[in-house]
Amino acid sequence: MTEEEKQKLFDDIPDALLERRRGFSIIWVIPLIVVLMAGWLTVTTISEYGPEISITFQNGDGLEVGKTRIRYKNIEVGIVEHVRFSDDKREVIVEARMDKGTKSFLGSGAKFWIVRPQISLREVSALGTLFSGSYIALIPGDGSPQEEFAGLEQPPISTAETSGRKFVLRTANLNSIEAGTPVYFRGIHVGDVLSYKLADDNSILVHIFISSPYHRKVDQNSYFWNVGETKLTLSADGLQLKTDSLETLLYGGIAFDSPDSADTSAPADDGGLFILYENKDSASRQRGTKKTSYVTYFDRSIRGLKIGAPVEFKGIRIGSVADIRMEIDSKESTILIPVLVDIDAEIVANIVRVNGSTSPEVTMDFLMNSGLRARLSVDSYLTGQLFIDMVLDPESNAHVVGYNEQYPEIPTLSSATVDDVVSAIAAILKKIQGLPIEDIGQELLETAQGTNRLVNSSEIQTVGSSLQHTLASLDELSIRLRSNSKSMESDVVKTSAMIRSVLQQTETTIKLMNNILDPGSPVQYQLNEMTTELTAAARSMRDFIEYLERNPQVLIHGQGGIASP
Repeated sequence: MTEEEKQKLFDDIPDALLERRRGFSIIWVIPLIVVLMAGWLTVTTISEYGPEISITFQNGDGLEVGKTRIRYKNIEVGIVEHVRFSDDKREVIVEARMDKGTKSFLGSGAKFWIVRPQISLREVSALGTLFSGSYIALIPGDGSPQEEFAGLEQPPISTAETSGRKFVLRTANLNSIEAGTPVYFRGIHVGDVLSYKLADDNSILVHIFISSPYHRKVDQNSYFWNVGETKLTLSADGLQLKTDSLETLLYGGIAFDSPDSADTSAPADDGGLFILYENKDSASRQRGTKKTSYVTYFDRSIRGLKIGAPVEFKGIRIGSVADIRMEIDSKESTILIPVLVDIDAEIVANIVRVNGSTSPEVTMDFLMNSGLRARLSVDSYLTGQLFIDMVLDPESNAHVVGYNEQYPEIPTLSSATVDDVVSAIAAILKKIQGLPIEDIGQELLETAQGTNRLVNSSEIQTVGSSLQHTLASLDELSIRLRSNSKSMESDVVKTSAMIRSVLQQTETTIKLMNNILDPGSPVQYQLNEMTTELTAAARSMRDFIEYLERNPQVLIHGQGGIASP
């Protein structure tokens, strides 16, 4: 087909007529429905979303985007959507989406922490997270809602849902205390350690929580101490080992108690401060006591006396050594060693009552005026430790220095110390060294040799063989006696029967004579004497008959011929 023909065909085609139609095309219904549904789903989804929050943690171990859940009472209330680092790269920021209706949970006091499996000596917990993965636990808080939170590295011990009170304990050493360490009241687990921190004075402040109703047991007179110690003591009853429970030995703990006399005291305020003592003995000695300081000067070595050593009176501990110093007396050109002691005057007043008074001041003044003296005594010869023993000795020559004007001085007495004992032992050893040990040893050797010659001599051996022959003869004699004893038993029985008959007749005659004779006549007196002798003879005859019944062979061989069966 030529170009002309093609052009002719195009020219024959009529022009299209455009006609404008009015109205809505049904084809647009479908896109409109899709748009409406998308909008409805968007609005619905947005309306079901809860608030978005961010939580800061030191470590993001176990967290997974889109998988890690946020739970409250083991119910899921949110999910982790994103995890990123903070600007300084030191912390992990978790961005999470909470469920609808959880906005009231997000007050300023809300707490978040990551629950991971924990296996330790103290506890085994959250093992289920080994399979399901870690999750973020939530405790709702009061206050205005917020979007940013600082997560906890450890689960909180107390919660808003747990009633009780918090207290603070001050101690010099933390020992084995850590967050979660249990607190006991008379063996009952009543609380836990929340946290601890170093104070400005380098002491340690331990924050604890005691749950209700046991927090009412804490009053102003309560005292706290560390538990879990092992105490080995040697006393008159022997060696004694005292330990706490196995749990406290492994994990440690804190215990507290209140004096029985303080049962009516008001409970301590929330956040009250107490001293945490090293052990119960230390708490019992130091708690709530009114101590008075005194100074003593000893004129000899105080080696073995340490700070904290006991001060006793009549065997009762009334205080302890508070400090040991060294001072130079420039006037006398001497070195002084003042020993500062703290005495619990209240304990002394309970021991010694002056005219019925329990005033500590009156008691101490009376003792000082009555010749109170301090002397060093040995507490343990094994370790060389010393203690200060207070005695009343007004007639002794007291050693008074009078140098210290800050504290009242207690005069001292000379006493034997470990050095004196060592010196005495050295003197004894010196005397032993002076003995003629070699001469004594030579004499003992010669004595042993003489004894050896005597034992091994021919005469001793001859005597031994003779003894063997004698013993053999005695064995043969005893066998013969056993064979003849049966024939003799019948004769002995007959003889004993006849003797019993004679004794019965004699007793009958004595009774008749007593009835006939006058009680006051000389004949009666003589008869009484004769009766006594006859009675003794009858008793001897009975004993003899019983002896013959047991040993009939005596009639033949005499008493020396009795052989053991």
